[in-house]
Amino acid sequence: MMDPLKRLRLIKYAILQTTIGPSLICDLFVFIYFIRHWRKEILRKPQNHVIACLLTASFIQKITDSPFTLYYLRWGIVVQETYMFCAIWNWLHYSLTCVNLHLLTWCCIERHLFIFHSQMMKKKYCLTLFHYIPLITCSLYTPFFYIRYIFFPPKCVNVWYYTIILCVAPCYIYTDKFLNSFDWLFHYGMPILIIIFVNVFLFCRIISQKVKRQQRIQWNRQKRMIIQLVFISLLYLIFMAPGVIVGVIQILWTRDF
Repeated sequence: MMDPLKRLRLIKYAILQTTIGPSLICDLFVFIYFIRHWRKEILRKPQNHVIACLLTASFIQKITDSPFTLYYLRWGIVVQETYMFCAIWNWLHYSLTCVNLHLLTWCCIERHLFIFHSQMMKKKYCLTLFHYIPLITCSLYTPFFYIRYIFFPPKCVNVWYYTIILCVAPCYIYTDKFLNSFDWLFHYGMPILIIIFVNVFLFCRIISQKVKRQQRIQWNRQKRMIIQLVFISLLYLIFMAPGVIVGVIQILWTRDF
């Protein structure tokens, strides 16, 4: 009889294997569309920049982190049983996951600016301050954070186990309660809450504006941005929120949850 843990691992492998291929194909089609309509969709529409960054970060994760995960789920052991491989895999996984989450968080906030303050966002200094700087920060902050604490942990030494996914986890998660709490709450918990709050607030604001008619907003032109944001946010929340909630509960209350 097959071990229940092995059966669960193979089920996860089958699900990931059957979904990642179509996902990559969809990514390629979107890349081709952006390349063919570069001037129209990228140069003239800065609101699409964050979507392009999200797509790029997600694509990089699928071709780097995901193959390592697939190999482990299939065989029950990591691709290379070395210290450096486990450190790099952890860095890729945590960095790219956070980059995607933080880009989506900023996308939610930025949509408010492009929908309700479109004239302001046409000014160069506003576009730099509220568009380009946040994009760069969201893309670079967590990769540098995890380089520091995965490759050069200040208070511990990483011990990797090659028969566990991600070789377990960076040592600071187990030895530095403050840093672990900061990591989960600031990098995962807070972005999830912001995404939920901002989307609810956006919906309420749209209803309010439509009822009061205090502002002339071209709703037909903005409808695409709103639908796009809600769809992407729901996808991320469905797949990421449960894990984040469990992690936060383990940090704040009990590790046995």
